[in-house]
Amino acid sequence: MLVSVIEPPTAVVTVDEARAHLRLDHTDDDGLLETLIKAATGWIDGPAGWLGRCIGGQVLEMRLARWPSRGSDLPLPYPPVVQIEQVAHLGSDGNEQPVSDTLYRLAGNRLWLMPDFVAPVGGDEPYPVRIRYWAGYGAMNAQGQWENDAPATIKAAILMLVGQWYANPEAVATATSNDTMPFAVEALLQPYRVLS
Repeated sequence: MLVSVIEPPTAVVTVDEARAHLRLDHTDDDGLLETLIKAATGWIDGPAGWLGRCIGGQVLEMRLARWPSRGSDLPLPYPPVVQIEQVAHLGSDGNEQPVSDTLYRLAGNRLWLMPDFVAPVGGDEPYPVRIRYWAGYGAMNAQGQWENDAPATIKAAILMLVGQWYANPEAVATATSNDTMPFAVEALLQPYRVLS
């Protein structure tokens, strides 16, 4: 199984929220704050993140070597899964062949293949099964825009990291480690962590 980010995550914390958290009354450091927000969010969000889940809305693609059996379910990694964009098979001609959405459904964070699903054959690609889905806290609005609904504790943890890095802009090594999660941040995030 391979999982990659097709559309990067939407912002969970805004520059205005970071400025308010830091009690800044100027916009001189907005570029820096935006960078720190992206760094803090990237440290914990998505396939490469510490949490093992998606926070900001993003499109992921899972590739599999073979189809699961029909009538079975497939856990989709990096929850919460919001909607399936496409289920497809890479054919022998190298083109993606979409599977009808009547042959699968999303139930929680699992893709269910209906009993009448028949797995396509062909293709020499090592990972011909392609499942694209939206994951993260929130949902699409009527205009097709993602509206974030991340838990307040996750937003607070991101703001705490931004605050720490803003106050201490240089790399610092301690007696323990310079890449560990600060205790208060870890305490806020621990209930959301997905352990494999």
